[in-house]
Amino acid sequence: MALEGASANLGSESREWVATVERLILEQQRTIARLEGELRAVVR
Repeated sequence: MALEGASANLGSESREWVATVERLILEQQRTIARLEGELRAVVR
């Protein structure tokens, strides 16, 4: 992810925040993909 390079220059606490944000983004992307699938099934 794009944030990985930026996090290399940060302190450990900041890197933890970056990792948390990345995890939350991935969770939201999975949720969106699931909802898109459910919506497509309903629309058919």
